Amino acid sequence: MHNVFEELRIIDFTKNAAGPFSTAFLADYGAEVIKIEKPIAGDDMRAYAPQVDGIGIPYFWTNRGKKSVFLDMGDPEGLEIARRLVVTADLVVES
Repeated sequence: MHNVFEELRIIDFTKNAAGPFSTAFLADYGAEVIKIEKPIAGDDMRAYAPQVDGIGIPYFWTNRGKKSVFLDMGDPEGLEIARRLVVTADLVVES
């Protein structure tokens, strides 16, 4: 079966609930979703309860099927990597 969005590449700068949940649906339908997270803590939802092995279950639920990259957007190298990813994307989502 052909997945509806399998040809799409999405760069996901979202955090908390609404943004990650919407891009999770796109991943469910076959899109390649690359989640950009802040260094050390990552997405805020990683700290939400309940947790498994120190990571919030809501994080797993809203970021299923995604690739994850930690980038420091305040660092020139991190910003350059983000720019390179964005130019390869069909869609960029932020919140």
